[in-house]
Amino acid sequence: MKSILMIVTVFALICTACQEEKVSDLEKAKQALESQRKELSDKQEMKRIESEMKSLNSELQKLNGVAPKKATQGRIFGTNVIMRTDASTQSDKMGNFKTNEVVQILNKQVFMTNDEGIVAQNLSIDPDFTLTKGKAVRITAYYSTSDTYDIQFERPGAGSQRLNVPSYVVEKTENESWYNVRRDDGMVGWVYGKFLGEI
Repeated sequence: MKSILMIVTVFALICTACQEEKVSDLEKAKQALESQRKELSDKQEMKRIESEMKSLNSELQKLNGVAPKKATQGRIFGTNVIMRTDASTQSDKMGNFKTNEVVQILNKQVFMTNDEGIVAQNLSIDPDFTLTKGKAVRITAYYSTSDTYDIQFERPGAGSQRLNVPSYVVEKTENESWYNVRRDDGMVGWVYGKFLGEI
């Protein structure tokens, strides 16, 4: 009788240990799912904000008008400032302005985009590559708990790259001006307003 009681007790202890292990595994799985849900929620919130920003941008363009205003002059500030095909850091590059180059201003637009930015300081990625201040990046996600951005950028010879960085490393370009300008050689394109001063 005692041996039966002992067997039952040992079996009960084994079952209890198995159950605790299952509970532990379930808790881990639950935590993993909650983490995934939070990340998904952040991405959905970002998409919603981007959609609203695009709508506001469209309304702002209507208010500003798309017809060029009377040409004035502007001076390029900074080195290797990029001339682009459109008012976006993600548009194609047409070339670089000369330092202090004077250009004709054809139009000025304020674009409200939530997913573009420029690097606010030099950022060493590895011994062979530094993401330089002023480099255009696309913001793909924001994490409020860590106050960081996931960014995407083009690396010469390596294509599109992704990186998670503190928010202070990226300066968002939303609500900033872009200028449609003409160079002395007749080339027309866009420049980010931070790099041009009206004169």
